[in-house]
Amino acid sequence: HDFPSAVYQLHQLLAPLWHSQPGSDRVDAACNRVSQLHVLAKNIASAAVPERALHDRVGWNDAVKNMIVTIDQLSVACSKNGGVDVEAALVAAHRAFHDMVAYLGHGH
Repeated sequence: HDFPSAVYQLHQLLAPLWHSQPGSDRVDAACNRVSQLHVLAKNIASAAVPERALHDRVGWNDAVKNMIVTIDQLSVACSKNGGVDVEAALVAAHRAFHDMVAYLGHGH
């Protein structure tokens, strides 16, 4: 993928979690990395709007905020130690990531 650096870094951490087999190992891995995911998402928020997203700065910023919200929800699910909730939160984070990168011209 041709992502800006901050987006690429988040992708590199999120993608292996998402593409791993659902279950307790994935839940544990997601929860072990949730603080890193949060830092990386915040890095995207603090970076300049990528050139390919300049056509809709408001949409980009909203998508980044939503990405952070989903990671916060993942953190809450992890703190409750609920596998089903963690899986659902991971699905939401994955969806939010794709919604965000759609502003960069990456659709699925």
